[in-house]
Amino acid sequence: EAGQPAEAATQEAFSGAFSELEDRLGKLSDVILQHAEAQTVGARSLGDSAGTLTLLVLVLGLAAMTAAAAWVVRALTRPMAEAVDAAERLAQGDLATALYAQGTDETIQLLNALARMREAFTGIVRNVKANAESVATASAQIASGNQDLSQRTEQQASALQQTAAT
Repeated sequence: EAGQPAEAATQEAFSGAFSELEDRLGKLSDVILQHAEAQTVGARSLGDSAGTLTLLVLVLGLAAMTAAAAWVVRALTRPMAEAVDAAERLAQGDLATALYAQGTDETIQLLNALARMREAFTGIVRNVKANAESVATASAQIASGNQDLSQRTEQQASALQQTAAT
């Protein structure tokens, strides 16, 4: 029985050490849980931020795509509207408006063709006007010549009548 008090003391020391270890492990477990909860909250916050950032990037991307689409539509329709306007002016006989187009796409080629057509029409009108002025001048000369001939014919007829009367 002499070994029993030593064994009891050892068991009590072991029990005390085990209780202390158990308390320390409990505190460590609590710290780990608190840290895990903080990390979870941080991860959720980061996830929320990432979601917000993703949504922001999507909205900005959509806005940029909309602006780009509007620019492309405008870049395509403005020259076409200019071409239609130029064709309408040419159809109404307006040859004074100059057409300026720069670029290489089909609409610009159409505007350039309309500009060349306007130049050709202007040249034709200039030639017709010059020819009409020549015809007017020739007509005036012919009318003057006819008037002169008529006067001489009347003089000849008068002279012939006087000769016949004598």
